[in-house]
Amino acid sequence: MPEYTMVQMPPLDGGVQPGFIGLPSAPGPIVMNGDVLILSLTTSDSTGVISFRGRHMRTDGEIVPFERSMTFSGTGTQTEVIATLSAGWIIGFDVARESGTLTDGEVQASVHLGRNAGSLLQKVCCLASGEITNIRSLGLGGYTYGTPASATSVPTVTTLSVANPAPGADFSTTVTASQVWELQAIRFVLTCSVTVANREVSITLDDGTNVYLKIAATTNQTASQAKGYNFGDLGSAWTSSGAGNFMLPLGRPLVAAGGRIRSSVQNIDATDQLSGIFINYRAYV
Repeated sequence: MPEYTMVQMPPLDGGVQPGFIGLPSAPGPIVMNGDVLILSLTTSDSTGVISFRGRHMRTDGEIVPFERSMTFSGTGTQTEVIATLSAGWIIGFDVARESGTLTDGEVQASVHLGRNAGSLLQKVCCLASGEITNIRSLGLGGYTYGTPASATSVPTVTTLSVANPAPGADFSTTVTASQVWELQAIRFVLTCSVTVANREVSITLDDGTNVYLKIAATTNQTASQAKGYNFGDLGSAWTSSGAGNFMLPLGRPLVAAGGRIRSSVQNIDATDQLSGIFINYRAYV
């Protein structure tokens, strides 16, 4: 039996009603001690049996089934069937043919929430109303419920491996449609050819037209060198961990759907190669 932390909630007609603090929404219509469900049936079919089954969750978390049946014969409004409930929530019910043959259009049913007012039984609200056939039932629910752990959206953490571009070309990737990426880290290696040139390495964030962030290494890379570039949220203090491994601040920027994340190497040679490209991000949908 599930256990939930309790909290006080006002019921519909005043007073104090226990409730579940962990529920993102009510499991179903709230009921008090002594409340009832009332099944009313109108038909001109000669005979048959209608079943009225459902589930009720009490305030202690126990889910209790209930079942009633109505045997009808003749025509006109039939005697109402009543299911008495304790405090809690209705999490679903169904009214269906159990036996007999129903004529389409001849059986009309309604289910009301009722409350005792002295010697009178008052119908508070209609929960369901409609036709019942041999294959069609009348129902409410099912309602779902759960704790915030099962209802809260959790960002997806992804490490994207980007394919190596052609020699002499930069890499580029685009944020997935309907997502926002929070960049955590970017890592790649640049291997330079023997051609003499000072390569200035940077990453660029843009929307295909407008550049809104560019981060460049402070040291150029020259011919025949292979160096790794690591962009991440490094805080206020950051240093290179070695001559062949650069550490660069990134700051976890948000990149909207359709935004581009790409390298930008100035003076790149036709046989320079970018490889080992990884982008780590959190996706918000």
